[in-house]
Formats: sequence, C-alpha cells, structure tokens
Amino acid sequence: AGQRTLDAPEGGEPGLLVREVVLNSPADAAGVREGDLLLSARDAGGVEHVLVHPSQWRKLEIDAAPGTKLAVVIDRAGVEFRTEIAVIARVHPPDRRPVERYREEKRVGVVVRTATEVEARRAGLGPGGGAVIVGLSRRSPWRAAGLRFGDLLVRAGGRPVTHPQVVLDAIREAGDTLEVTVVRDGKRREVRTRLTRREREITRVNLPPLLFYESDRGSAETSILLGLIRKKTTPAAWEWRFLWLFRIRGGDADRLEKVEE
Repeated sequence: AGQRTLDAPEGGEPGLLVREVVLNSPADAAGVREGDLLLSARDAGGVEHVLVHPSQWRKLEIDAAPGTKLAVVIDRAGVEFRTEIAVIARVHPPDRRPVERYREEKRVGVVVRTATEVEARRAGLGPGGGAVIVGLSRRSPWRAAGLRFGDLLVRAGGRPVTHPQVVLDAIREAGDTLEVTVVRDGKRREVRTRLTRREREITRVNLPPLLFYESDRGSAETSILLGLIRKKTTPAAWEWRFLWLFRIRGGDADRLEKVEE
C-alpha cells in the first residue's frame, strides 16, 4: 500500500482507510483489500504502533529495511485479523501531497499548515507529520511565548504531531497552559505557552425603535431612539455619539472595533 492509498478516517479515530491496493504490490500479496482499516502495525523491534494518521504508517515504511515484514492488524467489516506486509524498496518516489491549512481562533489564534516531506523527515517524522506555523494573531499568547512563523511543531501536549489536527486537539483539551516542542533551524526547544479562554455567549436585546443592545466577547453596542444616542465599547476603548453628529471617545481609539451601520 503506497502513500496514495491511505487516508485517515474523520474524527481522529484509530484506523487508516485503504482507498486502493496496487496490483501485485506487497499489500496485495498480504491480502489487503480496498475498504480495509489498518488498526495497528508492529515494527521490526516488536513495538506496536496504533495507526491514526497516514504519517505513522509512512514512517514505519521508510524506517524499515527492505525485506522487513510489518505485522498489521486489519479491520474488515468489523472483523479483525492479522497479516504481514513486506517492505520493498521504492522504484519511484511518492507523489507530493498538497499543502493543507488549519486555523484555530478561540484559544491561540494560529494558522498551521502540513509540513512538506523534507521538513517532516528532517524532524524525524513521517511524511504528513508535523505542523508549520504560518499565521499568528496580533495578541496570540504564542507570540508572547516566543513562537514565530516557520516554527515546526513536532509535539503538543505530550503527543507527537502526526498530523496538524493533533495540535488543534491538544489546544482544545488543554487547561490554561500547553507544552509544545518546536523545531527551528534544526534545533528542538520545549515551550510552555499560555492559552486564552474566550466567551462564546452573545447577548442581544432589540426593542425597536426605542432600544438596541448587543454584547459579544467583551465588545458592546447600545443604540437609543434609532441611533440618536449610541455607545460602543471594547476592552480597549469607548465612544459616545449624540444626534449622529457629536462624538466623544476615550481609551485606545485605534483598537475600537468597527461596527457596520
């Protein structure tokens, strides 16, 4: 089974779905079929690896010497069985996988992408493993912790980053802090970062034409008598407006969020 034949099922549950089995390949000889789930594999050292993301299988393939047999547990329509897949040298390099981006906005404010095969292999990961930081919000706690664009996340919350989804899951499940391992300029560093908790609740009161009030994540807007008197506030600034003409502002006006009319 080559790189183009495996996909991870949605939800991060154990098992790699076999999309296609190449004719006369080692997987074909081992009896693997389209639609099978590869649940786990034992390497030459006898270590059992639960398979969740394709990068785990690809690392096993790459690290195993040609001729090595990987003991695999397969789920076929709810029935589990074992087989052995022999590793052979590749005749052609695997196809390049397109870059995918993932965004987290609630607790960190970060955008990550999948690592290239070169980036992943340099960090000791299988192709498809790791997550490269390509975006950080201005007030992201990861900025304050010293993380920056181009850092390659290889561990998050004590788990190896076999796919960027591991990072997002670790952020969601963590308490107030999260420990990550990043690779920068070929060197690894451990970083403990703070996480934020943003309120999701939106409060809105509308009594036309007398009163309109809305509060969302610390910002609020109040409008009385169809806008004759209006007040806007954010955690950084406030603004009063009277008769659509007179404005009084305070705080950091540059950070006052714009509200569409």
